[in-house]
Amino acid sequence: MVYDLEFLQQRFGEFNQQMFGGRLPAAPFELIRVKTFLGECRMAVTTYPDGRRVSHSFKLRFSTFYDLPERVLEDTLIHEMIHYFIAYNGLADTAVHGIVFKSIMQGINEKHGRAVAIRHHMTRGQAVTTPPPAKERKQVRFLAVIQLTDGRCVVKALPRKTDAIIAFNGRLASAGNVGSVEFYMHDDPYFHRFPVSTSLRVSLVDGDELQRRLAGAVRYEISGNQVRPKQA
Repeated sequence: MVYDLEFLQQRFGEFNQQMFGGRLPAAPFELIRVKTFLGECRMAVTTYPDGRRVSHSFKLRFSTFYDLPERVLEDTLIHEMIHYFIAYNGLADTAVHGIVFKSIMQGINEKHGRAVAIRHHMTRGQAVTTPPPAKERKQVRFLAVIQLTDGRCVVKALPRKTDAIIAFNGRLASAGNVGSVEFYMHDDPYFHRFPVSTSLRVSLVDGDELQRRLAGAVRYEISGNQVRPKQA
């Protein structure tokens, strides 16, 4: 089959709810008969005087040239939705298909049984996704899991430096809406989506999903001027 607008709109709505928490605004689709790509996320970028770069005017473009299995069309749409999610939320990545992209892609593939890939190999009349990239060396994240006084749960990924962690904890202590904070070290790719910094900018997460993801994590504590694994 080939893309049509009804297919794209319906699947976009379904995948947005299932995989992106319903956080992606509807974007216009463009169908174009080209051989050079299957899908493309286009946007405009405005650079402000303070150096901030903000993406906007998103458009999702798809080729109608290839007759592909429905599953491949869906995975291509999800691929472009990941690009859209990263740009819309202003997430910094290491490359076009960098650490953040791969982390989100792998999380979707594992949780939803998809086969979203980095690249597609296209031949006459059809396209075949390449296998997912070889498993990369696990990346460890140091995490602050913060329970707010209103019941919400947020996560912050911190540099793995003692002075940075202690300084961040000190700033949290002066925040009026923090109920509790716990520190963990974990290599689950789920946590790769959170940018590492010492700012107080945090990410809202689902508490049940977070607890599931924290299985196997090493819990840490701050003791004086040390950050060390918490004794059981």
